[in-house]
Amino acid sequence: MGDRFGEGYLATLRERRARSKPISRSSQATGLLLADILHDRGHKHLYLRLAREYDNGALISLAKDVAERKNVANYGAYFMRRFQQTKATLRRVSSPKHVQRKLPLRRKRAKKT
Repeated sequence: MGDRFGEGYLATLRERRARSKPISRSSQATGLLLADILHDRGHKHLYLRLAREYDNGALISLAKDVAERKNVANYGAYFMRRFQQTKATLRRVSSPKHVQRKLPLRRKRAKKT
């Protein structure tokens, strides 16, 4: 069976898929934004987790405050230090966990004799 699309088109699609991963939640976009602001893409998983658990606006404002400071050698480490200091005041986002529904069980019918 012949190929409907040209081989160049399929190669382009494979290359795009290898380069980029889809973002499906706003917390993922916020986590990647935090990593970019702090110039710390190596620890993006940490920022994704923080964005999922804490208020995104507060995290972004804290990251921008850290990034504006010129005498900081490691923005990621300084951000985590400031985050630990202000963690109690940050609003924790209540993300719903997957809850398995409880279905009613069928009762066994008594055999008629």
